Amino acid sequence: MNLPMNLRDINLWEKKALLGFAIPHKDGQEYHIGDTASIQEPFKRLFVLEPIEKNGISVEKKITAGIIYRSDGMSVWDTSRPFTTFSEAERWSPANQLPDYAIRRKAKIVNFEVKSIKSFTEDEIKLLHLDYASQGNPQILMDEYLPTKNFELLYGWWKQHYKSTLKGGDDPMAVVFHLVSTD
Repeated sequence: MNLPMNLRDINLWEKKALLGFAIPHKDGQEYHIGDTASIQEPFKRLFVLEPIEKNGISVEKKITAGIIYRSDGMSVWDTSRPFTTFSEAERWSPANQLPDYAIRRKAKIVNFEVKSIKSFTEDEIKLLHLDYASQGNPQILMDEYLPTKNFELLYGWWKQHYKSTLKGGDDPMAVVFHLVSTD
């Protein structure tokens, strides 16, 4: 199982402030306490050009030979391919496309719950670090508006991560994981 984190999530994970994560629930998918999840993060591809034959014409195909992590600029290479030169992609790639050889962080699932995003509790929103109190941007809000504002933060985060799940409605099913680092 993979947890596709953005830069904000990775930063919180490194500070040990992110204690949970949510992903869309897929029917038939099983989750178990004690399972290990791979943390994916944004990156930039490093390509090599390999000649291939296509319709009798020799063309070059871009093959990913390595990646650069967006969070710290470190790189990792696919050692199964020999190469001497490479080129860097122009754009950053989303976390969910990170090759398996480049996964460097893992989390252990200590608890989980399947529920709709509208039924997330205040504690679960805090676990995901998506409540106003944890944003480092103090605002004067009356207590009765906090649940609405906290849900707006959660919904915005969900839309950024899993926009396609909102096409069928604004209350998709999710899995909320409680996590600990395996480092």
